[in-house]
Amino acid sequence: MKQIKPPQITVLAALIAAWCAQGALAAPLALAQYPAGTAYNMPIPNVILSVDTSGSMSSNKDGTSKTRIDWVKAGLQNTLINQSKYDNKFRLAWQSFACNNIPSNSGNCGNKNAIGLFSSTHKTDFGTWVNALSATGWTPSHQLVWNAGQYLMTTGANSPWNTTPGTADNNPLTCRKAYHIFLTDGGWNRYKEDIIPSYNAFNFQTKMITTSADRIGDADQTSITLPDGKLYSITDPQTRVYRGAGGSDTPGVCL
Repeated sequence: MKQIKPPQITVLAALIAAWCAQGALAAPLALAQYPAGTAYNMPIPNVILSVDTSGSMSSNKDGTSKTRIDWVKAGLQNTLINQSKYDNKFRLAWQSFACNNIPSNSGNCGNKNAIGLFSSTHKTDFGTWVNALSATGWTPSHQLVWNAGQYLMTTGANSPWNTTPGTADNNPLTCRKAYHIFLTDGGWNRYKEDIIPSYNAFNFQTKMITTSADRIGDADQTSITLPDGKLYSITDPQTRVYRGAGGSDTPGVCL
């Protein structure tokens, strides 16, 4: 009996023949030479490091001779400064209550604390700043959070989103991730109205009656329209991660 070739095999053979004929006339087909998932690397992130240098950081109530600020300095030195594991892996800016802006010429920052690649001179400048950290004064924590947000909105040549910090960039990488790390031993206790009179993030000017740590209300359990026009709603399941149990006037934000 005469055998009939299945039609799908005939069609497949025709497609292969056509592809081979094209290959003989066209340029060689470029095939991937790397494993799947390794062709694209995300741009290295921006990291803003804020350090609590208030008077309570001079405490050594843990039973050792080291103060809290000493432990912070040792941790930064051992993790970042005295080894090369994280060199060129992120871009860093830093600040403290003494060096209270980005960039800042106070608190041993010397206007060197803006975003830069963590390596070489920038890493050395960071190490010098860490070594000089000392603890004294109040704890205006929200000021450092405000500074970080304001700095990330900087445009022009000094934008932290530019490919090369300090150099004008017509196409900054807006997809670059950014992190604010705040090393602190507790809640804030002063609103520095005398230093930043225009500071009014989240309506602090109205809520803060004096420069002491007045209660700001149960903010995370209050619906509010955010600066970008979106509603922070306490009935939205997506906001549950930002909300505490409620019913307390003590700030519950983990800085």
